[in-house]
Amino acid sequence: MIKDKVLDPQAFEAFSKQTSHIPFLFREHKVYENDGIKCLSHVAYKNHAPQSEFFNLIHTYFSVPLDVSSWWRIRFCLTWKESISRVFGYHTDYYEDDPHNDYKYENMKTAVYYLNDTNGPTVFKDSDKSIECVKNRLLSFPSTDRHSGSSHTEGDDVRMIVNLNYF
Repeated sequence: MIKDKVLDPQAFEAFSKQTSHIPFLFREHKVYENDGIKCLSHVAYKNHAPQSEFFNLIHTYFSVPLDVSSWWRIRFCLTWKESISRVFGYHTDYYEDDPHNDYKYENMKTAVYYLNDTNGPTVFKDSDKSIECVKNRLLSFPSTDRHSGSSHTEGDDVRMIVNLNYF
């Protein structure tokens, strides 16, 4: 599912203003250890509990549009503009080495909410599907789909998304 302009203009403005104050943590890797991709990250929800005050903001704006029964993880992610475009690393948004992952995660969904415009799309490994990073766009798909974000060379200096995992 792709939904553009998921938040009305006033809600988007309020959401953007509130998220401009997120305390990010620096990470030496984006997807896999030693992948060489530095990013900033802020976890708002994991381990069945809110991890920051920004959980309420996400829950307020996105639980209804996504028809959320329960959250699994919510993470804000920020990457910088680069001189070349590259795929960050194909992955799923659950623990692939969990021996019970098929049972536990077969109904989990992943959503990506884009906070700005860049040419860094979300791409999918098993298809030629590529979803552009468009401000106020919400993308939702099965968490079992191998996907990746991409670096950007045009648009804003940073690419900021919210990664939402839910049932």
